[in-house]
Amino acid sequence: MALRNNRRFWRDCRIAFRRFRISAWLLILVLLGALLYLNQVGLPGFVKTPLLQKLHARGLDLQFTRLRWRPDRGIIAENVRFWRADKPASPRLTLKEVDVQLDYRALLRRQFQVHSLILRQGSLAWPLDGTGAGTPLRELRVEKIHTELRLLPGDLWQIDHFQAEFAGGSFQLTGTVTNASAVREWKWFHPPPEHAPAHPESWADALDQIHLAARSQLRVNAQGDARDLRSFAVRATLNAPGIDTPWGSIEAALASVQLFPAAAGKLSRAQVKLHSVNSQTPRAAATNLTATLSLASLAPGSNVVLAGLDLTAADVATTWGGARNAHLSA
Repeated sequence: MALRNNRRFWRDCRIAFRRFRISAWLLILVLLGALLYLNQVGLPGFVKTPLLQKLHARGLDLQFTRLRWRPDRGIIAENVRFWRADKPASPRLTLKEVDVQLDYRALLRRQFQVHSLILRQGSLAWPLDGTGAGTPLRELRVEKIHTELRLLPGDLWQIDHFQAEFAGGSFQLTGTVTNASAVREWKWFHPPPEHAPAHPESWADALDQIHLAARSQLRVNAQGDARDLRSFAVRATLNAPGIDTPWGSIEAALASVQLFPAAAGKLSRAQVKLHSVNSQTPRAAATNLTATLSLASLAPGSNVVLAGLDLTAADVATTWGGARNAHLSA
């Protein structure tokens, strides 16, 4: 009797184990099928919809061809674009991929929050003129964009590790923007109607004719409130082995531009500095040239400025004469 009960016990164990094994394999197959579906087909609507709503609330409206999930990188948006299709003259940002990084701690509390976006293989095209019918479109282009945009609490954006190529050189950008959801209200992203005058052609002409030497580096840091552009503090530095323009050439150039915020009743101010080892124009040449240009608005909201220019050079040669240790203030 005891032997029969023992055999029945082990038979029941084998049956239970086989059922458990079959259930485990079925569960694994379902999980693999679900992962394959999320990777190849994309995320279902009940996940996609709240994700896009969260991004919209943070000032970002993503347009993409597919939103899928990858085990090594998480949620990936493919062929992303940021522009208005009904406004061909508006800036256009396109990206091959955008990694959507979720806050998994908040997800454990059943809160759907986006921590950051990693932008890969992007291109920014900004029309400069040609907005009229029949006029060829000319653009300012920034290529090979790669950066991380962190969406911090309190409607704060932080840009980290922004790298791109612009005008033949490398471009790096860092910055923070408060009240960031107001960015989409900027007039820059809402082009004027067709009957309004187009952008000045002089901007496009100048940009087309300025060429930076290889290994040139442009670094920009910007901080401010998206609700008030006058609050932004901007500092840009350019380190270029050479710059060629229709007006002359510059060798070993180091330039900086600093824009000071106009806060608490203060006037807008800016300062531009340039140093070069050799500078040459059709009628003049200078060595160890240093130029400082200071600008300040005369009244809040005025486009009239007070400018101060200071020039120093070790040697200056012109078609009219030359000088050493020259100093000019205006």
